[in-house]
Amino acid sequence: MKRFALLTTVAALLFVPASHAAQSAGPKAANVDSEAGEDDMLGWKWANFALLVAILAWVGNKYANPYFAAQTQVIRQGLDEARRHREDAERRSADVQLKLANIGEDIEKFRRTAIAEQSAEMERQRQRMRAEVEATWANASQQIETLGKHARRDLRHFASSLALELAEQRIRQRMSPSIQATLTSDFVEKLKA
Repeated sequence: MKRFALLTTVAALLFVPASHAAQSAGPKAANVDSEAGEDDMLGWKWANFALLVAILAWVGNKYANPYFAAQTQVIRQGLDEARRHREDAERRSADVQLKLANIGEDIEKFRRTAIAEQSAEMERQRQRMRAEVEATWANASQQIETLGKHARRDLRHFASSLALELAEQRIRQRMSPSIQATLTSDFVEKLKA
C-alpha cells in the first residue's frame, strides 16, 4: 500500500507541473516557435512516460507476478506429469521389447511343454487302454468259461435226453404184450415186498 501511495504522489508531482506549464505557456506559446515549445515539453513527456512505466511495473509486480508464477507452476506440473508418463511409457516399451526378444525362447518352452504334456497324455491313454483291454479280456474269458460250462451242461442234458429217447424207442420196439405183463407183475411184487 505504501508503494501505491508513493507512486501516486510521484505521478501527481510530475503531472501537475506538466499541466501547469502547458496552461501558463498557452498565449505565449502561440507567439513562440513551436519547436521551442516542444523541447520544453519533451522533458515532461519523458517524465510522464517514466511514471507510466513505473505504474505498469508496479501493477505488473502486484498482479502479473503471481499470475505468471501460478502459470509457471501449472506448466511445471504438466511437464512433470508428462515426464512421468514418458518414463512409464519407456518402461512399458522396454518390457515389451524384452518380451519380444524372449518370445522365441518362450515359444520353444511352450512347444516343449506341449510335447511333454502330449506324450504324458498319450502314455496315460495307452495305460488306460491297456487296462481296459485286460479287463475286457478277463471278462470275455470269464464269459467264455461260463458259456462253455453252460454249453457242456446243455450238451449233457441234450445227450441224456437223446439217450433216453433212443432207449425208449428201442424198448418200445422190443416190448411185446407178454414182456409188458411180466414187467408189470414184477413191479407189483416189488411194491408189495
